[in-house]
Amino acid sequence: MAITCISEILRTASSMKDKKKKIEFLQKNNQKAIKTVLKAMYDPGLESLLPEGEPSYNPAEDAEAEGILYKQSKQIPYFFKGTGHDAMKQVYRENIFIRLLESVDPKDAKLLIAMKDKKQYSGLTIEILNSAYPNLIPEKSN
Repeated sequence: MAITCISEILRTASSMKDKKKKIEFLQKNNQKAIKTVLKAMYDPGLESLLPEGEPSYNPAEDAEAEGILYKQSKQIPYFFKGTGHDAMKQVYRENIFIRLLESVDPKDAKLLIAMKDKKQYSGLTIEILNSAYPNLIPEKSN
């Protein structure tokens, strides 16, 4: 059975013990949507424009919601400072986020909340992510 939820792919990768296997698994799952989520989650230069914590929303019950985040990931830049959407009205930004949470698989909704709050996966480091996807996360500048 193929894994279709981005959250399941990232959970699987983070739970692997071998660093090389994590990198290979991530490379095998080289999708723009996955990289978009990871960049938003790990890049210290991307600051969330949404309030911290879980908003009130109604999780999707539709079985077809499982792969929706791949298509809807293009909305992720709306939620971060410096991505060209800073002038968007905050109420509109928050409504887009809630609609997104309600359209995706509930596990992916939890992933999106963790992403905006910068809660990273233990077992997935910037080094591992940049090995799998070169230059995804900028190195910290001192």
